[in-house]
Amino acid sequence: MDAKSLALLAVPFVLTFGSAGLGWVWRRFRKRSALRRAALVLTDPVLDEERGVLTGRVGGRPVRCALTSRGKGSGASPWTEVTVTMEGPVLDFELRPQSLTETIDLHRGMAIDVQLGDPAFDRAFIVEGAPAAAVRAVFADAALRSALVELGSIDVTRTDDTLDLGAKGWLWGERLAKLAETAGRLAARVAEVSAEEARPAQSTYRPTPRDPTREAERRALADARATRKTKVGANTIAIIVFVVLFMVAWVAAVVAPRAPEPPGAPHTGE
Repeated sequence: MDAKSLALLAVPFVLTFGSAGLGWVWRRFRKRSALRRAALVLTDPVLDEERGVLTGRVGGRPVRCALTSRGKGSGASPWTEVTVTMEGPVLDFELRPQSLTETIDLHRGMAIDVQLGDPAFDRAFIVEGAPAAAVRAVFADAALRSALVELGSIDVTRTDDTLDLGAKGWLWGERLAKLAETAGRLAARVAEVSAEEARPAQSTYRPTPRDPTREAERRALADARATRKTKVGANTIAIIVFVVLFMVAWVAAVVAPRAPEPPGAPHTGE
């Protein structure tokens, strides 16, 4: 084989590996650039470019921004995560993108959506939490709602000691910085409303009676979440049963004896 033929054979390999290499360099550059821009909106930022992690403080609270992935192996997908460390009472709420599945769950009573009266925001997100008045108070800030809508498919979860914001894919350019700023603003609202909610219960002189409406909202929220968990478990069982039945049918079709050909039937074999 002459040199020209070898060169022609090498072209596809060079293009394939060259494109992969350039793509890796470009993603690395964009990742580093996004993290550095986000560092500008934090106090005392510490950047780990190799791990894609930025830590610091936002609104006086510790924050961790990460361009990471969820899942394992070939099923892993890139995610952007911003976690703000919080203390104090926990206001139970979640914010999720409004998808077809969420809409179906909502109509079936398997989710709760606290309406804010902001059409763009209400179309973009499911806001699930209780009591509803406190959840509305958190998102009463129009600028906060606008920032969340602009960021797109963001999910928010309040745990015992953190406020977690996540977005599928890596947020490039200024979007990671905007997510970090929005996380700080949301954390401040959550802390303020949570403290206000906890204040009556701290009085030792005049106990505040339980509000039946709020108690009913908390029970409805717990019921909706429990129903969703049951649905997930039922779906998993259904998939397993389907796969087992398919495998049984396939094995039966392979090993089952074939009926003999009737006398006089034309022979179709080779």
